[in-house]
Amino acid sequence: MPGQRLTHHGLQYIVRWWGEKAKIGKLSPHDFRRTFATQATRAGAPQRVAMTAGRWKDERVFRRYTQAIEPADIDPYSPVMQVMNGGKDLKD
Repeated sequence: MPGQRLTHHGLQYIVRWWGEKAKIGKLSPHDFRRTFATQATRAGAPQRVAMTAGRWKDERVFRRYTQAIEPADIDPYSPVMQVMNGGKDLKD
């Protein structure tokens, strides 16, 4: 209700509603946290920086949030891939 404090359940309801309106299915606040952790990691943020920004205190929990990371995500940081790419940095 407008003008009242947002509760945990209220936030869940709002985010779920966004998912329905956007026709992307079930959406939760944790989806935003997972996306942040995954994208920050893929962008090269050091784990400690990403954990601090997302307020994770436990490395094991952070790793659960980044389960979407795939082996190909390391390619831009791989010296082998850079050599195969003619010495060019794959992030550019």
